Amino acid sequence: MAPADARLGQYLLQIDGVIAARDDAGLSQLIALEPPFDAGHRALIDD
Repeated sequence: MAPADARLGQYLLQIDGVIAARDDAGLSQLIALEPPFDAGHRALIDD
């Protein structure tokens, strides 16, 4: 996977409406998108 920003060494991966950010140290965080893109908000995507 290509780095989102080579200077930061950060990689982004979108899974089920959540972005997982991983840095060079192997640390990761989950960042919820706004609005949440899940089954409960499917109309926001389909419309």
